[in-house]
Amino acid sequence: MVSRLERDAERAGYAREVALDAQGAGRLRSGVVHTPPPLARALVRAVDETLIEVFGLRLGLAAPEVALLDPAVGTGAFLAAALSEAGSRRSAPRACVGLDTDASAVASARELLASPASEAGWPLTLEVADSLEQPVAPWLAEAPIRVVLGNPPWSVKRRPEAHASDALLEDFRRDADGERLAERRIGVLTDAYVRFFRWGAEVVRTAPVGGVLAFFTNASFLDGPVHRGMRAALLRFFDRVDVVDLGGSALLSRAGGRDENVFGVRPAVAMTLAHLRHGGQLALGRLRYARLEGSREQKLVDLAQRPALSWLTPAGPHGAWRRVARSDASYASFTALDTLCPFHREGVQTNRDAVMVDSDAGALHERMRAFADGQSRDDLAPLLRARAHYDPELARAKVRGALEAGARPEPLAYRPCDTRWFFPITPACHRPRPDLLEAMKRSRFALLTVRKDRGDAPWAHVAASSVVADSSYLSSRSSCRTRVFPVADAQGRANLDLAAAATFLADVAGPEVESLLAYALAVLSAPAYRALAGGQLAMEFPRIPSPPDEAHYRAVVAAGRALVEAFADPGEALGEDAIEVGHCVLSPAPLALVRAYALAQGAVSRLLEAMPILEPVPALE
Repeated sequence: MVSRLERDAERAGYAREVALDAQGAGRLRSGVVHTPPPLARALVRAVDETLIEVFGLRLGLAAPEVALLDPAVGTGAFLAAALSEAGSRRSAPRACVGLDTDASAVASARELLASPASEAGWPLTLEVADSLEQPVAPWLAEAPIRVVLGNPPWSVKRRPEAHASDALLEDFRRDADGERLAERRIGVLTDAYVRFFRWGAEVVRTAPVGGVLAFFTNASFLDGPVHRGMRAALLRFFDRVDVVDLGGSALLSRAGGRDENVFGVRPAVAMTLAHLRHGGQLALGRLRYARLEGSREQKLVDLAQRPALSWLTPAGPHGAWRRVARSDASYASFTALDTLCPFHREGVQTNRDAVMVDSDAGALHERMRAFADGQSRDDLAPLLRARAHYDPELARAKVRGALEAGARPEPLAYRPCDTRWFFPITPACHRPRPDLLEAMKRSRFALLTVRKDRGDAPWAHVAASSVVADSSYLSSRSSCRTRVFPVADAQGRANLDLAAAATFLADVAGPEVESLLAYALAVLSAPAYRALAGGQLAMEFPRIPSPPDEAHYRAVVAAGRALVEAFADPGEALGEDAIEVGHCVLSPAPLALVRAYALAQGAVSRLLEAMPILEPVPALE
């Protein structure tokens, strides 16, 4: 049951959204996502219980040892929930602080909260300030126990270089062993919510006794490979981290069923509560996890009833905070595909498929000519619209120059059994992957798979292509981009780590990249292998079992080559057979593919039978 004060804060939040839209700022572009009262109350109640149970504070949020801070207070949803939950306890926290960069939002919060806070005797401070500019909030310096809670901005807008919070983020850029992350693109670690997590952790860590960090945020940090440093750091910083995975992503595949978002945003949502009590931690922090699914209303009910959390061991090579289906214990000993074939790239991403991709090469070429000539036709609209990182006039000049130099459309494996044409000219084509395009011209084929898949549909993410592939070939979901492993790299060298291949093929003469990729293609296509790998396939690049002998290897390679040919020339679709390729269902399936899949299934089943595969072990928990 929410209070009138909480409802008033909710109405003020809606009014703020209307005002932002009227100003042209747009609430989502500004990162403003207001918290419904039941969600704010659920988080506040969880914090209150932690203060009582872990810190022994009978008065919880109202204990005089506590300082409470919402670093992105908005119209005051969380402080309203805190006053409603603990304001009648005839006691008051040391401080109750709300900060925000939006002066009008702070004014609304002050108008709503000043009187209730005064009646409860709570020392309320509401100021216009950028929390991330404060190494430690000065309002909290004297409090033994600090609580940081709220719903940080959902914006991915990058902060300027050398921002005050950059130094703190260095902890999130190192893995569990302290090694700096190898990824070239780690921009997601500068998203607003990640910065607030790190800043809030510092506020709690520097408190004399400790405290609590509790946020609603984007849930991508739970299993993002680049977020592994963030996860490792949080377990170093805190005694215990509790996560309620609220799901609701519009970016993931679903195996069926309903999974609504509690905020109405596209990314999945997580509720995280971490606590630290100085002197009580003996080792790395422990993790508890719960997953809520279903309708928004049901999730709110489940949160109000306090979902049951269970201990979870971070899963997979990146220490993901999620549960995975059980896998055979031997899977971890297999060799990762990217170790064997180090050159791989995400597929082509045009950002303007409607105009940059076509099934008719001639029509596409004519459309590019019209754009270069300065025409403003309706079918050119995506190319004529300026964006933050796209200048139509620059694009027009680049296209004109390319056409004058003789550029022609290139074939594109757009979707399974659907080859089209595209123009690889930046910036009209957002990411044409020139080195991958060059590599494909030097390769007879490439294996297509994914690095990870956050969805819960069955894993079927493997195919082959003789031309460069689209990033959405296997899935249109941004969380499941297609990765292309060609036979050769952009310089024409064999895409093979010879040392890794020699170990992998210890019982096979002469490592050769085409055969190895064909072998991997057949293995990944077989149901027996997928059952053995279990949920690990969704966590990282697939791992491939070494062949036990030459005969089994050659049989699987032959099956893989048949699959390569079937993807290149699938032929007629006959009968009632259906095949899943990534998140695409081919029904009826091309006969050539049906036969090649059957051949692969038989060869791989015999391969696995000849190997010392162990019994399945329980899911990582």
